[in-house]
Amino acid sequence: MFRGFQFIFTLCLLMVLLVSCNAAKESVEVVDQGRFNRPPVSSPDGPTNDDISLINSLVTITKERLFPGEQAIVTFTARDINGVAISEGGLDVDFSLVGDGTSTGSFSATVDSGDGVYKATLTGVNFGSENTIRVVVEGSTILQINPYGLHVVSGDFFREIDLSSATDQDEYQVKVNLTTLNFDYSKAEANGEDIRFFDENYNEQDFWIEKWDPAGDSTLWVKVQNSGVSKLILVYGNDSIPTGSNKEAVFSYDVNKDVYYELSTVAGPRSYNVSSYTSNNNVSILTNSGYTSQSLSPSLATTFNNVVNGLIGVDGPISGRFLTFNDGSDTVAPLSFSSTVLNYPKSRGTDDWDIYNPNSVAANFSITNYDSAGNQVNSNSYVLAPGTTQHINYDVSKMGLIESDIPILGLYYHSDVSDGVVMMRPSTDIIGPAATTGSVGIVENGTSGTIYFSTGATQAFSGDKGDTIDFSGGGSQNAPYGIRIISNKGVTAVSQADSDGSDSASFWPTDEMDNDYIVPANSQYVVIVCTETVNLTLTDPGGNDDSGVCIPSGGNNPGMISFGSATVVTFQDGARVTGDANFFMYYEYDVEDETNVTSWKQARAYSPISVSTSVGVEQSWD
Repeated sequence: MFRGFQFIFTLCLLMVLLVSCNAAKESVEVVDQGRFNRPPVSSPDGPTNDDISLINSLVTITKERLFPGEQAIVTFTARDINGVAISEGGLDVDFSLVGDGTSTGSFSATVDSGDGVYKATLTGVNFGSENTIRVVVEGSTILQINPYGLHVVSGDFFREIDLSSATDQDEYQVKVNLTTLNFDYSKAEANGEDIRFFDENYNEQDFWIEKWDPAGDSTLWVKVQNSGVSKLILVYGNDSIPTGSNKEAVFSYDVNKDVYYELSTVAGPRSYNVSSYTSNNNVSILTNSGYTSQSLSPSLATTFNNVVNGLIGVDGPISGRFLTFNDGSDTVAPLSFSSTVLNYPKSRGTDDWDIYNPNSVAANFSITNYDSAGNQVNSNSYVLAPGTTQHINYDVSKMGLIESDIPILGLYYHSDVSDGVVMMRPSTDIIGPAATTGSVGIVENGTSGTIYFSTGATQAFSGDKGDTIDFSGGGSQNAPYGIRIISNKGVTAVSQADSDGSDSASFWPTDEMDNDYIVPANSQYVVIVCTETVNLTLTDPGGNDDSGVCIPSGGNNPGMISFGSATVVTFQDGARVTGDANFFMYYEYDVEDETNVTSWKQARAYSPISVSTSVGVEQSWD
């Protein structure tokens, strides 16, 4: 009976458990079906803005080097400490330039993509050295191991230009010669509009294209802004950039500089006229009571009173002279005319020499006397202290040759009265006039050359050191011959006498010619000698304007043209002659004194160290 009871009890227990399991199953199914009535519960799939890493976030740029006006996209991508991208927006992201370089640019407003990516458009503005791009997020700067920078460049190509010596002063002009051998003209614009110059730190330098010839030689001047510069960068290859050539900027100064000297020790104290090629040109000149300054503008002359010989400080180019023609004076002398060899090849009989030493050390020089046969007669030696002038009375038979261990500046005149002329360095290509007579001075053995006349005639010559070669001029007053002298070694030359007095004019190297001259005093006439066809315009404040064309005779024979009168004063001070090519010019001051006249290039700074340039190979930025 007990076993039967046990069986019934077990059966009842199993039935209770089965009912409980079914109830549990139904309960789970009800709960599971309720999931469709509630939002899902989940954890984040990645990092948030709170997890941003200043080190691991990413900065990119589409292009670091831009032309002015060209654009690039700068992108910031937010990441966490593990480098995982943050895929939400909302951060305050600012793009800017650090200022550690001179390139400038502008950023657009930042665009938030909403997925952790932020962008801004960067536009290049001004050339300069590379300027680092800074990204600031929520007030904190993103740290970049190799940060990107903006480099605004002027062209696709560049060449390094080595200077033979580092510049020894601020604002020093250097001449750069380009040829088909050292420059690929096909990569530049037709007239060199895309040419730019920079120093090694990519600071832009003022420059002027004096001559541009894609088929031959080009001449450019660069004003190197700072001392200690030994390398320039020439950049080109941009068809959308305007010309940067600026003559006035190259031969003007931010800080007033001594670039001229009045040499005559006998003409002052006396009135002195100065004409300026630039506006607001501060000119400081020595008088018998000290230095006086005035601000000058083109082109009427300003008169300074009681001027004596001494340095002249300027902000830009001038022409000038004493207002006398009987007291051993000529044009103001540029310090850049200083040379270790100077020469006057045709003595007037009683010879005077004013010599100035523009250097910081003493100059040791000699004047050697040669006769008409080229024989040395005698020689005197001198020591000239730095920054001083010496007047020397030393008569020579025919030619006086000055040789110095450092560059010096010199004026020749006759008997303290006439024939004043600033002596010029020897050159292998010189140009000038000859009204009545002229002479070539030979300063090296084995010299040979040819004198080319504007008439089409020629005169060959040869000789050794001390020899002189005489030639005849065209007549008197404003009817000289134009003359060009080409030789294998450097020579000098002067013209003498235009029949109304004792006056001289110096021949100048053709590389000193310019296309713009201002006459600083009243003049009787001006004479132009040209090596290529030049269309000329004379503007006279007194109303006697004129124009004409100077045409060479052919080959190396120059052309000659004159404006004015053979008998009376024609032009007022400030008369200006301009042309569409370079030419040589001199004028008759008042009614008696033939006078050379300075122009733009003569305002270049002086250094005792001659600086030449070497143009390197073409390179590209990429």
